Amino acid sequence: MSRSKDDKKEDRKLQIMLAIIGAITTLVVALLANLSNLKEILTPLPTSQPTIIATSTSPLDTPALTPTSLTTTQPINPTETTDPLSLTPTLTANAHYDQGELAYEDYDFELAITEFIQAIDQNYEPLAQAYDQLGWSYYSYYFDPEGDENTLDMAIASFFKALSEDPSYIGDVQLGLGWTHFHKGKLYEGNDAQVLFESAIGHFNTALSQGSPYLGSIYEGLGWSYYRKAREIAIDEEARLLFEESFTAFEKALENEKTTTSVYDGLGWSSFRLGNYFDAIKYFNIALEIDQDYITSQDGLARIENEIGNINTFNEDFTVGSKYWACPDNVSWIASCS
Repeated sequence: MSRSKDDKKEDRKLQIMLAIIGAITTLVVALLANLSNLKEILTPLPTSQPTIIATSTSPLDTPALTPTSLTTTQPINPTETTDPLSLTPTLTANAHYDQGELAYEDYDFELAITEFIQAIDQNYEPLAQAYDQLGWSYYSYYFDPEGDENTLDMAIASFFKALSEDPSYIGDVQLGLGWTHFHKGKLYEGNDAQVLFESAIGHFNTALSQGSPYLGSIYEGLGWSYYRKAREIAIDEEARLLFEESFTAFEKALENEKTTTSVYDGLGWSSFRLGNYFDAIKYFNIALEIDQDYITSQDGLARIENEIGNINTFNEDFTVGSKYWACPDNVSWIASCS
């Protein structure tokens, strides 16, 4: 029995529907399988970790182990169980201090100041030594174009801080205090200057009593401090005694610093103030043999020539006497006469 066209159409529809259902079923099964795999991927790791056996003794990669879990028979080095971060402050302080010294040696005093301050902030030991170095860095920075009186004040404060941190610390603090007070005194006049020069003299003498090895610098500092203090004194006899002290100190400096231009210059000016022009010319010339551009020695020779004429014809038989403070008209430019 033959089927009608309508029956055939119904059969075709049924086949299409069954095919669609089969395809959907296959897709659903595949999706379910993929979801199962995804769940395994996204599942968190267990919160309890398996026991780890240390295979390295480095404190950076060895897990923390309790005494009961240690199975090794090797002796334990205490430094291996120390938190490495606890060592950072000391190492950082040392590094900053070393960088400060390098900067100072390279005449980069501004950087040296920064590094020594960092070392102090990190509690460098000994702290007094760091303050001592900071003081010298401020003192040296004073001679840079950016340096000013405040720079000297910072140097003085640093030196005193070194002594307050450790009263027994010697170093070269007293020498530093001597030079800083001397240069600060040069910024003032009259009694204020005298007080600062007197402080400088006191610190230089303390450095001597402590057995400082820097004898040349100490005596040079004493020489100039006596000299500058004498220039601020109106009493002639007292000034003369200070100029004599100045000359003696420069002589002692010369015993320790054979080729220091500043010392020969100081001997020249002390001799000049005492009226010993022949010696003054000799010392100024020696200074200029060391440094032909040393301007203060050039100035000294010019002043003597202004006083006596051609210095090339001057000899030891010529003398103006020791009482220069009588202030004759032709030496009115001497400080105590002006």
